[in-house]
Amino acid sequence: MNKIIGLMACWCAEDWVEMSLRQMCELCDEVFVNVSAHSPSMEQFADSTYERVIEFSVNNKKVNVVEVDNFNLVNHSMVKANIFNKMLTKSKLFEIGNWIWTFDADEFYHPEAIDHVRNIMSFTDTPFNQILFKERYFYIDTRHFLKGDHNRLFKIEPENLNLGFRFVPTQKWSATTKSVAFIPMQVGMFHYGMLLNPFAKMEFWKTEYPDKTQSRKVMWLDKIYRNYDLKNEDFWVLENEKLFNIKSPWFAKDFEPDSNGRLFDYNDSHIKMIEESGLTKINDFRDKFGF
Repeated sequence: MNKIIGLMACWCAEDWVEMSLRQMCELCDEVFVNVSAHSPSMEQFADSTYERVIEFSVNNKKVNVVEVDNFNLVNHSMVKANIFNKMLTKSKLFEIGNWIWTFDADEFYHPEAIDHVRNIMSFTDTPFNQILFKERYFYIDTRHFLKGDHNRLFKIEPENLNLGFRFVPTQKWSATTKSVAFIPMQVGMFHYGMLLNPFAKMEFWKTEYPDKTQSRKVMWLDKIYRNYDLKNEDFWVLENEKLFNIKSPWFAKDFEPDSNGRLFDYNDSHIKMIEESGLTKINDFRDKFGF
């Protein structure tokens, strides 16, 4: 069976990172993690993420903590790809036919997802060299979401042995995409990206790229997400449409609302470790951070 190398670069994720590492250890044969701000302006959001990662790694030899030099922290789009490539130079499993699984600390997978992944990987002549997960992208709480998708697994092929054909800014796998396999949302990803610190999200967007303004995203976070009322969704969907010309709670079309532009409702269980964490009991994550 082909092996899986898990990669994660994280920051400001103390509520999630231990669970994410537990998940990675269950899903992957080798795990690499880095904790760093990626830009000087993000250093203000330092929390206990690093300490939690170190403590976890002491008790789990599968986890390899990769450090980066502070003087290399310029912006997220450049740094993350470099970190992933550095991790791969340290891997004992970076071999043709194995796979790379990239994680964010706020992304979790349905228990059946790995069965689908292993099934795709098991065919010797599989046409697939990337795997994309359909996802629920949670918004304000763990009961409302938008539909989305992300590529997260990449097959190592002969061209990837050349360092220039690995990750490039921003964390894109540069090898030729032959065919992408889709994991359906029902057994795909739970993505809690909008449940982390929104102040950090705002600063992150301001500094994500060295030469690209993200004022649109920052304005959306301040004008729509900050004020979005789950009891009056239609009003805020229309406000979003006025500002961004899209009938949605989101500023772009990469995340999909329901047919009325509202959030989807989720009334089922989350994966076990998320349920046990108590995070599903938080009614509004904006209140948690005073946003």
